[in-house]
Amino acid sequence: MKTPNLIKRLTRHMIVMQSETHGLQIRASKKSKKHQNLPLPPPEGDSVRSVPLRRGSGGGLYIICTARADLQSVRLSLRLGSNLVSLIHAGFTCLLILFVFFSCRASKEILTNPEIPALKAEKEFYTAFLNKSFHYQTFSARVQFDIVMASGNEMSSRAQLKILKNERLQISVQPVLGIEAFRAELTPDSIKIVDRLNRRILLEPFDKIQEVAQIDFDFYKLQALFTNQLFLSGEISLSENAFNRFRWEPTRSGYLLSTEDRSGLQYAFTADSNEKLSVTEIRDISTQLIIKCMYENFRSVDRQLFPMNINMSLFAENKPQGSLALNFSRVEIDAPLEMSFPIPANYRRASLQEILSSIEQL
Repeated sequence: MKTPNLIKRLTRHMIVMQSETHGLQIRASKKSKKHQNLPLPPPEGDSVRSVPLRRGSGGGLYIICTARADLQSVRLSLRLGSNLVSLIHAGFTCLLILFVFFSCRASKEILTNPEIPALKAEKEFYTAFLNKSFHYQTFSARVQFDIVMASGNEMSSRAQLKILKNERLQISVQPVLGIEAFRAELTPDSIKIVDRLNRRILLEPFDKIQEVAQIDFDFYKLQALFTNQLFLSGEISLSENAFNRFRWEPTRSGYLLSTEDRSGLQYAFTADSNEKLSVTEIRDISTQLIIKCMYENFRSVDRQLFPMNINMSLFAENKPQGSLALNFSRVEIDAPLEMSFPIPANYRRASLQEILSSIEQL
């Protein structure tokens, strides 16, 4: 429905009726005194004055409403008898016209608003979500990370992150001039850390992380957190058959997917209307521990969107216990990786607590 200018002209030339003690008055243009063969409404700038309501030859009351459309002139003539019911009917008709115009205009704005795309059905959304997940076989990036310990101590450093999907995750901490201070490597079965500052080495099964963190956390979940992936406990990757393993709840801009595993851990994933993961939350009801991971600043990496900022937070009984902020640069995927992990013979074995204490003192 085309409404530009028409409503303005209707409003400008509409007769304003006002009830008074002894009669009615109308507001009209100079050329609206007669009800027959009326010309088009005067152009912008013509004077307007109030005149008494005129009686026609048939004893009736004549009210003339005129408007000009974009492509043609519109003349509305309402011949009202002295009967009050007819007068009310005319007023109601004018209000109805305005209501229709504004309704059509509002409907058009809602349907064509590009900022709020229509939300897809759950199954269709899940398929698109999997297709838009970050796909890679090898991953490398420079990382600026900031750590806030539970004690309140803060640490910032540069690092190099490398991932061989589903096999190894390696991070080299280089606080000054690219000189390596620590190197850590995680696999589905083990964790290795070299402390070059104190000439120490840690060799432990991956289960040791679960013991220290007091949460059932495996290699594949950690890999997924670093690479903006949806995951299920005990699964290496997801297929479309996993759709029914999530509970679906529509949100203002996407969906909230939730599930839980046999150990009682609860998982909540917030996906936006672009089918990208924006928040991952892992909650352990028994220990009241929560890991929350937020993904921001998505940029194109080999024609895929990847979050250049990842913020991880740890809570216990709703109180902050530390955080890790990762700021990525020079992200590269599917390129050959050098992931050696030499272990010097003269380094002594150390516990995980000793290594963590050394990292906290950087």
